[in-house]
Amino acid sequence: MEKPISETMIRILSFAFLLLAQASFGQHLLWYSSPASDWNQALPVGNGRMGAMVFGDPKNERIQLNEDSVWAGEAKDIKLAIGTPEDLAHIRRLIDDGALAEASRELPKRFSRGSVRRSYQTLGDLWIDWPSDLPEVTDYRRELDLERAIVTSSWQRGDTSYQQEVFCSYPDEALFIRLHASGPGTLDLDLRLDRPLDRGQVTHQTRTIDVSQLRMTGQVTQVGARLQGKPVTGMKGARFDVRLQVDQVGGNLSTTGNVIQVRGATEVTLRLTASTNVSPEERQLALHSMTEGDHPRSAFTASRQAHLTDHRQLYDRCELSLPSEDGKEALPTDARLKRMAQGGSDPGLESLLFHYGRYLLIASSRDNGNPANLQGLWCTDIEAPWNSDYHLNINLQMNYWPADVTGLGETTAPLFRWMKVLAKNGEVTARKQYGMEGWMAHHATELAAQTVMRAEQPYWGSWIHGGGWMCQHLWEHYAYTEDQEFLRDTAYPLLAGHARFYLDWLIEKDGRLVSSFETSPENQFIDSEGKLASACAGAAMGQQIIAELLGNTLAAAKVLGIEDPLTREIEEALPKLDKGLTIGPDGRLLEWDRPYREHEPGHRHMSHLYAFHPGSAIHYEGTPELMEAVERSIAVRSKHGSVGTGWSRAWAISIYARLRDGNTARDHLNRMLATQTLDNGFNSIFGRKRPRFQIEANLGATAGIAEMLMQSHGDFIHLLPALPDAWPDGSITGLRARGGYVIDLTWKKGELKDFKIIHPRKKSVRLKLMNEPVTTRSL
Repeated sequence: MEKPISETMIRILSFAFLLLAQASFGQHLLWYSSPASDWNQALPVGNGRMGAMVFGDPKNERIQLNEDSVWAGEAKDIKLAIGTPEDLAHIRRLIDDGALAEASRELPKRFSRGSVRRSYQTLGDLWIDWPSDLPEVTDYRRELDLERAIVTSSWQRGDTSYQQEVFCSYPDEALFIRLHASGPGTLDLDLRLDRPLDRGQVTHQTRTIDVSQLRMTGQVTQVGARLQGKPVTGMKGARFDVRLQVDQVGGNLSTTGNVIQVRGATEVTLRLTASTNVSPEERQLALHSMTEGDHPRSAFTASRQAHLTDHRQLYDRCELSLPSEDGKEALPTDARLKRMAQGGSDPGLESLLFHYGRYLLIASSRDNGNPANLQGLWCTDIEAPWNSDYHLNINLQMNYWPADVTGLGETTAPLFRWMKVLAKNGEVTARKQYGMEGWMAHHATELAAQTVMRAEQPYWGSWIHGGGWMCQHLWEHYAYTEDQEFLRDTAYPLLAGHARFYLDWLIEKDGRLVSSFETSPENQFIDSEGKLASACAGAAMGQQIIAELLGNTLAAAKVLGIEDPLTREIEEALPKLDKGLTIGPDGRLLEWDRPYREHEPGHRHMSHLYAFHPGSAIHYEGTPELMEAVERSIAVRSKHGSVGTGWSRAWAISIYARLRDGNTARDHLNRMLATQTLDNGFNSIFGRKRPRFQIEANLGATAGIAEMLMQSHGDFIHLLPALPDAWPDGSITGLRARGGYVIDLTWKKGELKDFKIIHPRKKSVRLKLMNEPVTTRSL
């Protein structure tokens, strides 16, 4: 007679099986051997509009909640717009007279009331409290499966196994939590909803509807909002309504106060929904109906399957495989990051970061919600760092760099919908503040899409090209998809409207069309009088963006067969336009209109390289002298300590990929993992020692890895342009190239082994394989 297997042996075998299973999909799995002790260790789930951070605590579980319209402030509650066309004329005269420091000081005085704190906020918290006298937890494991978009926690208490699953469903528009007990123990839980105070002020009310439903309602406030150092009164925003539906197997439900109590259950399913009075159609504050009745119940298994099907039809489109060193994927993710910080190498972790960026974009930007903000979707604060808002001088743009190239074009839908509101508001700003037609936007905005100048300092707030840079994404989305309906109905009206503003804005100097006033994002220079300044005429980045937008508008018009006064005016303007591509006496690209002394030689922004990346006017095949100037510019920035912040490091990955320097690109990727990546995979803008999450570096890193393996910004597709030595073997499937191509690649021993290129119309393709010459091939 065979000896029965003990419970202990079963647990050992189960754990071994988990490790073996993990080895097959470790590049899609974050996992840990302990619960999250703080928010920067919790794991994110999201369905675009709703999200949660899961701590996985088997004693007092916290699931921090977000809904992407929970912002302070209404569109009407702040009137920041000041300044007139006469003020613009005065600034331009100062610049013409060489009084650049004075012009810089006058910019915010004449055009800005300052910058008010209008923050995106946490929705609140769901708490799952367990009894305090339970046996100690053993065999704990917590994981986020990127392929399934499910956070699972499992543990033992004595002879009872417990498991918690959490996912946020796009099809069901709900957050699901399932807890299961297997063994003699049961689920004895207290469930409650809560929200942080706003500087001592209560902003919510909770109550039980019945023994199985809990409700939290309230309105966003921001007691601490200030403008020019003075409190802003009446800062209210979205009204919210959170409902929790509880279903259990076995045991019973009861209530005490505002708490639902579960006793004696073997399985509990929680379904949480959230709504606000912010209209998802108009993105303006218009009341939703928030009814009192029950939310319809949905079987957990069916909802999970619908969620998996929905998520994987996006996530599975692109996959990177980089073989990891033996045993690395059997380590918890935080242990792998610690080894990286100690100087280790882990290509599988780099692959995981690539997949994580795609996961975060799917989870924070779907067509049911708003664009991904500075923290994507996940914010634990009432007053978030930088408001968790939309910064248009690289941050919002970087959020969407990986979208089209990694097969996630649908995630741009909320961005382009929001841009229509931005353009509508920007028409008012252009007309009233500057006396121009068309539309524009400055560098910082929020859900209500304000476009006015919000600047306490000219060097970071007076930049006028937020809308112009955003327009790059319109043309890029068309370039990847060849969707003429999108080009006609969405992209072209926005492109043409901003082109109209630029044509009105440009002035002629010495036969050249230049932009005045101009600044370069967040940077300053020392003028000829030795004074600190930021304003001039014809700064490089602005001129480059104008040239790109006018060119893209003309190209879009050609595709659509449009020829009208606007296109003719663009055709007349482009030959006279200063393109912002001047090489200085030291061989570098000029950042401003002349070679001023630099205030920060290692500045984190590399704005004057816009035409190189993310633009495409500068490239090896067509502009070799400008490429040499780009290389010198980057070398000097790097020598003086640039790329210290998270997003700047991510930008460097793409820049070095464009330089076809895979080893340096990969070095920046490794530095990001070693010094800036938090335990839960989030990027900290200031590094691990000063945790402050911003999402754009996560998403920019994904885009940078794609740029290392395939580029299509020229008139050809370049396969493996920047393959690092540390990735001798690997493969990637589902990359998208401009022109509508889909590409799979495999490489061995540092050489391209196989590739497949697909196009729905089987077009021919101009192709460059690693270092070989460009050739034309038929598909």
